[in-house]
Amino acid sequence: MTHTHEHTLPSAHGKDLVIPAMLAALSVAAISLPIVTMKTMGFSGGIALPSPHLLGGTAYLLPLAFLISIGSRFAPQARPYRRMIEIAAFAVAAVTTLYVVVTLLNGLSEMNAANRQMSQMLGSAATRQFSLSSAVSLGSGCIALGLLVLGSLWQVRPGRR
Repeated sequence: MTHTHEHTLPSAHGKDLVIPAMLAALSVAAISLPIVTMKTMGFSGGIALPSPHLLGGTAYLLPLAFLISIGSRFAPQARPYRRMIEIAAFAVAAVTTLYVVVTLLNGLSEMNAANRQMSQMLGSAATRQFSLSSAVSLGSGCIALGLLVLGSLWQVRPGRR
């Protein structure tokens, strides 16, 4: 007579997966969508997080952290560490956002310094035409990154459990 054990797969409740799944989707959107859209002399283009000008390949740690957070709900061995994993995912999102903000502000100040130098070299009439033809605007990736930080902060807040 054989004795069979039924091995059930660990599962998570549906309501436990909604927020982490939304955060994982936002993290993928944050690295896919452009953070900044630049238009200069008729050419425009967006800069996304994986761009070498921002984070490069390190940007992929963002969705990885949130996908690990989802995976911790299914792995029984990881359940005791779930809170720590969620805090680490929030830290990755917060540090990424801080780095992007500092990098963009630094880039904008460098562009302003270049415009000033250009105005001194060319004169005010030629510079006015040159500086009006360049524009920098925030892209939809900024919205996804901001919502990601707020959502992950809401997920790790004390008293949620």
